Amino acid sequence: FDFVCPGRLGTLPVFTEEFAQPIENGNVMGATEPKVAAAYQCALALRGLTEPCILRRTKAECMDVLHLPAKQEQVLFCHLTPEQYQLYVQFLETEQVRRAKTVSSDRQVLGAVFFALSVLRKLCNHPDLLLKANEGEEGEDVWSYDKSGKMRVLSEILKVWHKDRHRTLIFVQTVQMLEILELWMSRVGYTHFRIDGKTPVKRRLKLIE
Repeated sequence: FDFVCPGRLGTLPVFTEEFAQPIENGNVMGATEPKVAAAYQCALALRGLTEPCILRRTKAECMDVLHLPAKQEQVLFCHLTPEQYQLYVQFLETEQVRRAKTVSSDRQVLGAVFFALSVLRKLCNHPDLLLKANEGEEGEDVWSYDKSGKMRVLSEILKVWHKDRHRTLIFVQTVQMLEILELWMSRVGYTHFRIDGKTPVKRRLKLIE
């Protein structure tokens, strides 16, 4: 980005201290409520600084050139597993949720809302993201797909697509969930390639091909 607008984000040490590190700290497993709130504020500030310099075109604006078929969407609702449901009920009784419910009358607890959303997102992805007791443990039960409603559904879909020899792209929002999926696919025996923010551009093209 410094090539587009030199100095806008400061030097690398300044950018790391004021943006990169706080955002990363707010997205790690077990991040505290203040860190999640700080990460959100830093992300908003970063977007505000970079947005004027980014030209974004939607697919609708490029359809005359791309000639892509119409996109088909199908939304699947995934039930919580017993492990997920138990954690969900327990979390609803916590002080963080109680504070988040008061946001309409007290804007100072906005950080509690983002913290609660972060916990719920992890819970819906995989309960072991919240069960710190599993840290460092090994075995088939750790990060098991059977604990996650989403992964149960994904498992059934991939069985069908794999049988029909389809290729599949799976997008996730966090590196943690990416690692869980990668571990599960290795256990099942699916051939897969991983692309994340640390994958060099040249290597990405080779993986796609």
